[in-house]
Amino acid sequence: MMKMLTSILFVVAVFGLTYADSLRLCVTSSAELSKCQTFTNITCVLANSGIDCVLKIKNNEADITSLDGGNINLAGKCHDMKPIIVECTPDKGFGIGYYAVAVAKASSNITLQTLNGSKSCHTGVNKTAGWYIPMSILFSDKNNQLQQASEFFQESCVPGAVVGSNMCALCTPNCNRNSENLYYGYDGAAKCLNETDADVAFVKHLTFLSFANKDEFKLLCKDGSTAHIKNYEDCHLAKVPAHAIVAKNSTTDARINEIFHTLDQTPTSILFSQDFGKNKIFSSSTTSIRTSYKSYKNYLGQDYINALPEQVC
Repeated sequence: MMKMLTSILFVVAVFGLTYADSLRLCVTSSAELSKCQTFTNITCVLANSGIDCVLKIKNNEADITSLDGGNINLAGKCHDMKPIIVECTPDKGFGIGYYAVAVAKASSNITLQTLNGSKSCHTGVNKTAGWYIPMSILFSDKNNQLQQASEFFQESCVPGAVVGSNMCALCTPNCNRNSENLYYGYDGAAKCLNETDADVAFVKHLTFLSFANKDEFKLLCKDGSTAHIKNYEDCHLAKVPAHAIVAKNSTTDARINEIFHTLDQTPTSILFSQDFGKNKIFSSSTTSIRTSYKSYKNYLGQDYINALPEQVC
């Protein structure tokens, strides 16, 4: 018996096979759960939203989750968390981020200055490119943004807004802030613009570039002009940080490296696969990941934080 126990302890010591060291990834939809289950040495935890995942991490029910900038700010300020692994894209590199853009149909005469009374598509309430950035440009008051938007736009799809309100009028088949809503996220907001009589979609710069009919859309610039869908470097609403995986602030550098190597055991063809849909766990444009050892404030940058409404914890 003692010999068997000694052997078990040896295996634990050498390979680190302890329950505490197992990696629990929190996801927010059934599609993400299915994708997560293809990863190597990962335990998958299902939650209702990104913030629900943050609470599960806080309550030791999960270890990590993937968030956008707005939720990274909330997780950092209110729940003592930090970004530990950052998405990288071929055109922007390590954690540099992406451009938030406003897209309209090329045939329309709408501009950023004539959006009042129009119909809009958003990635989700309190999302970065689809919510915080356009709201900070359209409204000087950074508080009560949902109420201001409901009075400004005629109808919208804002996943996560009040069910039955005009902010959910364009969503289908529900107004959930997850992929059960067909118009949730970057590609969902693009579908919303493409399939409904909406006038504008707030997304990131790469969203429409993969569309076969991308030339049927244009960018709305902050100065009231418009531009070709490819000219996002000159016509965008803001440059924002890349999505990142977050964990507790107490996560050591050594543990961050362990988490990275655990994720790295899964081939990139699976890790960044779109077989379960676009933007599932990782953004569709992600081609690699890198470790980060910054605080949430240093990662996001003060200019970006200033664009967000005051976060009340």
